[in-house]
Amino acid sequence: MFLIAIPLSFEFPIDFLLGDGSVVRNLECLFSETDTLYMALDTKSAVCQRCPMLWGTEFTMQFLVPNAMMKETGITQSGKISLLRAVAAFSRLLGSVLGQSVGNMKLPVEDDFNDIIGKAQKGLGINTEDLAESSGVAEEVIRRLRRGELDESELEKLGGALGLNVPALMKIARNEWYPKQPDAIDGFAMVPSPFHDMHVNAFLVWDPESLKAAAFDTGTTADPMIELIEGRGLTLESLFITHGHGDHIASLDTLVDRYGCSLFAPDREGRFEGATIVGDGSRFEVGSIGIEAISTPGHTAGGMSYFASGLARPIAIVGDALFAGSMGAANTSYSDGLQGLNKLLALPENTVLGPGHGPLTTVAEEKGMNCFYCGTVS
Repeated sequence: MFLIAIPLSFEFPIDFLLGDGSVVRNLECLFSETDTLYMALDTKSAVCQRCPMLWGTEFTMQFLVPNAMMKETGITQSGKISLLRAVAAFSRLLGSVLGQSVGNMKLPVEDDFNDIIGKAQKGLGINTEDLAESSGVAEEVIRRLRRGELDESELEKLGGALGLNVPALMKIARNEWYPKQPDAIDGFAMVPSPFHDMHVNAFLVWDPESLKAAAFDTGTTADPMIELIEGRGLTLESLFITHGHGDHIASLDTLVDRYGCSLFAPDREGRFEGATIVGDGSRFEVGSIGIEAISTPGHTAGGMSYFASGLARPIAIVGDALFAGSMGAANTSYSDGLQGLNKLLALPENTVLGPGHGPLTTVAEEKGMNCFYCGTVS
């Protein structure tokens, strides 16, 4: 399980899907602008089926609730619970329902099978006519697959022609896989923020003893990062940029101005006033934590990942160089993107990988399940 900080400042309904198939709809909750919910995630107990988390808009969360918990929590098919404004009350309710100290949410895997084959085709620079000839899959079928219309036998052939990890691709297409989530790591938090109909992830790493901290990207808003820093009494010393896309650095000035932290940015990612340039192999320290830069271009010309050691497990913040089961679009070089992916998967297998979008994963998971890495799938 790991920590996510999500600021909630709007009304929303919550639908509970009970173990007997019945549904409790529109549980009411209202949080003030300053409330922040810290959610401990553990996908083993209950699963949030859908949570787009559109900032400032209404959304729905569905939780699977085992039958054994129904009586204990007092939820019935016709019942309606009015939740209190306080985060503590919300935590107690969801904690009892989900078997956790706080609520349970599951960020969706970033890419579906059609996203993956589209990225591979674009990266290889092969047109649909030539791909049809090399794969034996008709052009119209290829177009349907790219639209997300699954035909398993044709997808297998297409994935092979595109050089993808076909067993992994098929598991993702069948919704049979989700990366096993790591246990909580003291000194590490993922901080997602909404971006259109998806999330963008920023990260915070800190020395549990000195409370010195480093942020990696900012997301679309600094609010959850600020809540986490100040709620834990951390000192933000450094801010590292993985790449220069706007959704990842929208609140850069806010954090730098508020905390006076040092800014570190990769070369070839644009000009960042006052930033120290980071190159492949650059090393830094934040308290007792060591940080090493790993060049992972491909999604952008100067994309950079950061390997942090000194906590209970090694952590790599990878930006859009890698997603669970996939990778970011190779906007500048497909070859560079694949090389960067291979560099990341050469890290120790217990390394936690923090992507710019979607859930956490690990090197061990990705060696078997990343569609752009031709390992094996059990």
